[in-house]
Amino acid sequence: MKRDKDKKPETQIRAATLEVRAATDDQAASVRMSVSSEEPVLTYGYFNDQFQRFWEILDHTPLSINLARAKDGLVVLDRHHGDQIGLMDVEIDAAARKLGGPVKFCSGARAQEIATDAAKGLRRNVSVGYVVDHRSYVLEGERDGVPVVRAKSWMPFEASFEPVPADATVGVGRAADLTTNTDAGNPADQNKEDTMDAKQMAALYARAAEFKVDANKVRALIETDEATAAAGVDALIMCGDFTTFGPPRQIQRVADTLRVPDRPCFFVIGNCDCMAIDGSLDGWVNLHARCVPLGEWTLTGLGGALPCPAQTPTELPESAYVAHLDRLLTTCETQASRVILAVHQPPYGTSADLLPNGIHVGSHALRAFIDGFQPACCLSGHIHEAASRSRCGSTLVVNPGPFAKGNFAIVEL
Repeated sequence: MKRDKDKKPETQIRAATLEVRAATDDQAASVRMSVSSEEPVLTYGYFNDQFQRFWEILDHTPLSINLARAKDGLVVLDRHHGDQIGLMDVEIDAAARKLGGPVKFCSGARAQEIATDAAKGLRRNVSVGYVVDHRSYVLEGERDGVPVVRAKSWMPFEASFEPVPADATVGVGRAADLTTNTDAGNPADQNKEDTMDAKQMAALYARAAEFKVDANKVRALIETDEATAAAGVDALIMCGDFTTFGPPRQIQRVADTLRVPDRPCFFVIGNCDCMAIDGSLDGWVNLHARCVPLGEWTLTGLGGALPCPAQTPTELPESAYVAHLDRLLTTCETQASRVILAVHQPPYGTSADLLPNGIHVGSHALRAFIDGFQPACCLSGHIHEAASRSRCGSTLVVNPGPFAKGNFAIVEL
């Protein structure tokens, strides 16, 4: 993929560490953060006149670290893009080549709650947001065929407590094996014709009525060519979870019902779809890890989701997202502003991945990719409660919410 030129530096995220020093007779327990080191981290960025994957080393000589944003302390947030809860007194350890320092917490209830939990060891996950001047990258060699570069000018922006931090395997380890659990039970059951009995059909219509979904109007919208043409729809994109643990035949039945006649239909599977992540559906094109032209646009996508609290059929670690996104960069030869990205798992730190309790659960790797590459649009699903429209820079991020509740989105680009 070709990155649009003259993009300003984007904030990147990497894992940090938290140290708790026990209380003594004359001193309360204290919390320290180790924000950064010279450990190589696998990331995406603009290097050698192209957006690519590389091992990044943050140089820790004093002249390389721009502390303009941390003169009075580095801001500590309750989560990335969240609220300030404290400041970290910045210290550069020249011998250990690390940056960190003690944390002073604010007096508010939220800040004191996190301070107490951190001192007790109940909150241990932290990460840091920083910006690199890509012009300062210096090639140092390669590792596993991937360039190793040193950033000679970078700026820490903030540190955050994260319930679900960036996966440690993204950056410090090699990409994990790209396998998914698509076992839906007895293989013979997957080949059985799946039909609804009268009670199941009645329950489906009752659920539609509960959410004020007019089945006849939905059917007319799907099946009427004139309605589709009048709406100016060029394509239909489904972002996963056709069913809840339904076998392939049931997924195909739902796909047949949703398909728009005489219009190209694209999909990625969700974590609750019991079929291969790169499997096929009649009448549809699977966008997973592929680049598909549509007029002047290029469509691409990623199926599945990050591991869930309860195991689901199609889950991927962050490291797999890194590997897939790297593959997309090398296969999709087009300008970023003409790319439409369809994913099931939304990117991290947007309204599309926000749970009702205020926690973001999206993919850090996907967010870093979007921040650096800036496709025109990212269509997502997965988080039912997060129906929304927002932006990451110039990228439009849309989560329409569940179709079972009558939700869908019409996107004009």
